[in-house]
Formats: sequence, structure tokens, C-alpha cells
Amino acid sequence: ARTQRILFVEGMKDFKIIRRFAKVAGYQEISSGTDITAFESGGFSSWERVRSLAWGIKNTFGADFKISAVYDHDYWCDEEIEDKSSQLNDVLSFAHIHKKKEIENYLLNIDVLQRAFEKKLAGP
Repeated sequence: ARTQRILFVEGMKDFKIIRRFAKVAGYQEISSGTDITAFESGGFSSWERVRSLAWGIKNTFGADFKISAVYDHDYWCDEEIEDKSSQLNDVLSFAHIHKKKEIENYLLNIDVLQRAFEKKLAGP
């Protein structure tokens, strides 16, 4: 990694969305993408591999790597999410699992969708 900050995301599209949120929130380091190295994890089912890799990096290199992971909630039950989140946070600097099924769900604007549906149902 070109930096000592590593972020595992489900896909690079998720990292792009995170960077856009960071820009709006004023987090320049994250929004630029230059201060953090993103890796695609392939989804929540990869949590054990990410945890093991983080443990290995920290214990092999001894460097102060900041390793984080962000996952979609998908269809996992709350108990499973809580358990895996706890295990990840034992090794990672930061682990987050969205409350919504997918990160894209945070982009939805219900008012806009409602107007579009009403317009379509009203016909020409």
C-alpha cells in the first residue's frame, strides 16, 4: 500500500460513493482518495480473510498500519452483524457495517421517487 491507511470495501464503486460522501462532509483526505489505499474485499462474507490479513500485517511488519473495512448489511441478521463487527473491531482500526442493505440505499431520495411514481401513474 502506498499509504499506511488501508480500507477494504465490497467493491470499488462503494469506495467511489464513500469518497463522494466525504467530499460533501468536508473530509478532503478521504474524498481525494490519495491518503488511503482501497482494496476490494468482495463482500461481507470476506470478513474473516480481512481480519486475518489485518492481524498478519500488524504482527509481521509491526508498522502502524490503519486497516479498516466497510460492508453492506445485506440480509445478515442483527446478531450476526454484531458478532462479526465485534470480531473485526478487535483487530481493525475501524469496521463499519451499514444499517441499510446496500450503500446505494443511502443515495435514495424518497420524495423524488414518490414524484416520479406519481407522474408515471398519472399517465401522459
